[in-house]
Amino acid sequence: MLIVSTIFSCQNRAFSMPNQLTKNQIYNRSPSRLSTVNLKLNLKRRIRRNIAMSEELWLDMEKKISIISLKRNKILVNQGELSKSIFFIVSGGIVSSYINEQGVKRAVWFFLDNDFDFVGCNDSLFKNVRTKYELKAIEDSVVIKINFNNLLNWQKSFVEFKGFYNDVLINKFFFLQEVRNEFLTSKTLDFFKYLLENHPVFFKRIPDYYLSQFLGISPEWYCKLKKKLFAS
Repeated sequence: MLIVSTIFSCQNRAFSMPNQLTKNQIYNRSPSRLSTVNLKLNLKRRIRRNIAMSEELWLDMEKKISIISLKRNKILVNQGELSKSIFFIVSGGIVSSYINEQGVKRAVWFFLDNDFDFVGCNDSLFKNVRTKYELKAIEDSVVIKINFNNLLNWQKSFVEFKGFYNDVLINKFFFLQEVRNEFLTSKTLDFFKYLLENHPVFFKRIPDYYLSQFLGISPEWYCKLKKKLFAS
């Protein structure tokens, strides 16, 4: 089993509910101290990890993307919006939460600058409906907003972009389905171990409040599981 050097503690503040935001407290578009050009180059480097991107594609893309800065706990996408954008995480992290018809909210996955660095609301993207998801910053974050229609046009116009499109969207969809299957077929402790072994960064950067919510257990039970796991 993977050994993680991080020492966990179950402090009450770790499970406190993040401050609630009004609908007017949406994202802040102010640029960070890094220049817009340098921030956009992060996306260029990320894409070139997967494909040999032509300069023509990049020049078109550079004109159509925008930078968004977010303070921790600020909302990127509200539940009920028609969100037709993909967001590339330059720095920081985003929690995706599902909100059902009764208003119950539950964290369903986490997106970080070094792990799952593209995030969007699949129901809006593929079904063209108002989303049932909320995207919120769990750290001070900078993201690049990419219109989904532009993404589709680049896939049609630039052959090399098809591979990147499949990596960002199609493979992500199948991976999250596998995680869901693992969750549904595993005991809570076994799934906890699965996350620790496959995504140890979550336990270093994701607040315990969201991890306990994601696992569908109380903060107290979450704390007991951690103690049991690290005592074994």
